Amino acid sequence: ETGASQAALVDVLEEDLGQFLMRAANKTLRDDEKLEEELRRIARKTTQDEIGKKAECTVVISRLE
Repeated sequence: ETGASQAALVDVLEEDLGQFLMRAANKTLRDDEKLEEELRRIARKTTQDEIGKKAECTVVISRLE
């Protein structure tokens, strides 16, 4: 599905979430609750901006150690 930017929604979401992960502070990246909330917020805002609908989001954080 394409949105307002005429790009595939999945590509826009991937770009926005990737930018957040690159810019986020280490403190945020270590805190699963903060990370989950920010990822959810960005995904919902991007979806709202692109297609005019708020997405139902589920964030799963899996850490490899």
